[in-house]
Amino acid sequence: KFYQVYSGDTSEEHDLRISHVGIDRIHTSMEDARAWFPLAALRDAVAAGRIGGLTPRFHGAPTNRSQQHTLDIDCPEIFKRCREDGAEVAILIPNCPICHQTLCLIARHLEANGIPTVVMGCAKDIVEYCGVPRFLFSDFPLGNAAGRPHDPASQAETLELGLRVLESAIGPRTTVQSPLRWS
Repeated sequence: KFYQVYSGDTSEEHDLRISHVGIDRIHTSMEDARAWFPLAALRDAVAAGRIGGLTPRFHGAPTNRSQQHTLDIDCPEIFKRCREDGAEVAILIPNCPICHQTLCLIARHLEANGIPTVVMGCAKDIVEYCGVPRFLFSDFPLGNAAGRPHDPASQAETLELGLRVLESAIGPRTTVQSPLRWS
């Protein structure tokens, strides 16, 4: 667990694990971090010329806070770090139910301050209730919003779908459902 906004270097590998109790570990093992942290897929997208580059850092938000703390403290801090890094867009990938709510609040804050966002998540009800501008819904177990575990092709396709939603959403509260199936 962590209790402050954190950042990591996008040029390095990271051991990011999920300890959330809201993850359905009966239907997913949570062994492949690329299923919730698509840094490898993003690097591949840069190498292929699909995106121009990555910011020097990625950012994570604590999800043990009240909505008010998230709005007053964490949202401005993540926006500040995104601006410091020169971010032109933000891809947000929540895992547990509270993560979905937290990242929706952050997406709305980033959007209000000029950074377009796409949330790639698995909890459609929460994200649509919060009302983010762009949402790629994957009907997968929580914790797998970046693609199926141990399936780089599905991870690349999920990222591509998220980028397309970011580029093509014609109005606020756009939800696109991934055609990928869990099994």
